[in-house]
Amino acid sequence: TKHDHQKRIQKVFKYHEFNAHPWPFRLLRLLYSKSWLTDERPSLLFDFATSWLIHHKVLLPGCSTIVRLIGSVRNRTQIRLWAKISQLPSALQIAELKALVVVDEGSRISKLEQYRKGPCTISSNSLRTAISRYVSLKAFGFENIDFKNLPPVRFKTLARYSSTAIAQKISRMDHGKQISILIAFVKSYEIAALDDALDVLDMMITNICQFAKTKGTKNRLRTLKDM
Repeated sequence: TKHDHQKRIQKVFKYHEFNAHPWPFRLLRLLYSKSWLTDERPSLLFDFATSWLIHHKVLLPGCSTIVRLIGSVRNRTQIRLWAKISQLPSALQIAELKALVVVDEGSRISKLEQYRKGPCTISSNSLRTAISRYVSLKAFGFENIDFKNLPPVRFKTLARYSSTAIAQKISRMDHGKQISILIAFVKSYEIAALDDALDVLDMMITNICQFAKTKGTKNRLRTLKDM
């Protein structure tokens, strides 16, 4: 009955079989492009695929078929992203990146977790620490690497994940995924470290100016009182 019903729908409303060429290929290509460029959630990709099939009068397959298709597409785009990013740094940079998730002897936390900590006070020591943090991250030398061929949204997703992932978990990842996440971490935190240093400097200058202004006002009032 089900097959007869599908055949009648195809005949009367001019619908196409899902497995008939070129519909699976066209849908796969569109899903791959959206997943690569936008990194949309699986639920959004599922809604897009369903709407696209209905619009083009393609008989909807089972939900599991579309779910498996979306899962394979997202997996392929992730592997491609990790492969492209992990090929960018040199061997020396890769060694330095892997050292981020290693806990040195005499320390309780890795360098990755140390770099995550920004300044929490406004003082000369905080400014010095913030500048040292920025210089250390900049020393990786990623400003000479071209990231223009990578989708910015997907790179931001990696950076967002790197800001919360545990160092031990990252150290157990595959080479491509591990290096990609660490590169995204260094790039994003290099910018954040510079912003933190400038914020501390700005607040210090503001406090110095406010102190000077207050002291000048007090001296002025005392001068007027003496007169």
